[in-house]
Amino acid sequence: MNLRNLFYWSSLGAVLVSLSCHFLDLPIATLFKGMIERRQFIPEYFFWISRSFPLTCIAVAISWAAFYSMKRHASTGALFFKLVGWSLPVAFSTKFLLKQFFGRAGPEVCLSSPSLCGFHWFNGGGDNDSFPSGHMTIATVAMLALWRFYPRWRFLYVTFLALLAAALIIFDFHFLSDVIAGFIVGLIVDNLTYRALGESSDLKTGKSTSA
Repeated sequence: MNLRNLFYWSSLGAVLVSLSCHFLDLPIATLFKGMIERRQFIPEYFFWISRSFPLTCIAVAISWAAFYSMKRHASTGALFFKLVGWSLPVAFSTKFLLKQFFGRAGPEVCLSSPSLCGFHWFNGGGDNDSFPSGHMTIATVAMLALWRFYPRWRFLYVTFLALLAAALIIFDFHFLSDVIAGFIVGLIVDNLTYRALGESSDLKTGKSTSA
């Protein structure tokens, strides 16, 4: 995706986020309010995926170990792991900083205490860490990396992201706009990281160079 298309997609995402914030977020969250009680059936590790810094470090370490073990063969796997090794920590850091900046309360807080609902600028963390969705940001980065290097299974990647987005909204983990923003952030991180790596290595042609 070139920078012009990336700008168009980002602009469209910003418009959709704004419309969702004003007209859709609370009605949808209210519609699925009863699903909050069913979160107990969701495995605990689901909550760790986007919040655990140690888990992110482990994933990054595995990616770099795999890259260095494969890079001499200039394989697709080596290029995939190199992209993930860079884009994953960038995505984690970006979503963390954005959450601190926007400080948005999540659906559960808004539904139980309407006075606390909204954006609390520069006061993120705790209950104010809903925007953007970290799960969606990190999942998008991972799926786009797979999309680039293993295109045969693209339908599965789209299906996974769609199911994840639906789960985050239906179980009131996030507002619709949080999920859209998470996807757009992941899209931007993936594309900019890919382009940056393309300047110093031959990701696009499939040739392997040292990291």
